[in-house]
Amino acid sequence: MRGRWWGLLVTAVIVFLVAYGSLSYYSAGNEPTISYTEFSRQVDAGNVSKIYSKGDAIQGQLKSSRDNPEGGGRYTKFKTQRPAFADDRLWQSLSGHHVTVTAQPVVQERGFLANLLLSLAPIALLVALWIFFARRIGSGLGGP
Repeated sequence: MRGRWWGLLVTAVIVFLVAYGSLSYYSAGNEPTISYTEFSRQVDAGNVSKIYSKGDAIQGQLKSSRDNPEGGGRYTKFKTQRPAFADDRLWQSLSGHHVTVTAQPVVQERGFLANLLLSLAPIALLVALWIFFARRIGSGLGGP
């Protein structure tokens, strides 16, 4: 019995590590980080086709590839960080050059179902553990 639980635990840890590694690999992205100044230059030149913004983080795609002034070869996809002190001229320039802008709030609210599951999951886990241990204790007692 003890060996089965040990094997299950090792399997769960391996599955977790593989899932975590693959998510980290695919979510890292291959976009080079460019300076905000370089991003502004590309917007002013009309070379940015679309951007995605979440908070002050910006990811985007150029219409044609450019040499990265920070090194690293040519790029068409990029990411940058908008400084807190940047002016609001960026939106006017983006809309003037017909750039597709997609944005998301920094904090997203969870839906009703997610809140319900997160609220009930700990209770269900405690009840399942209680039933499991109650059965183990009950089976060891024997009876008349």
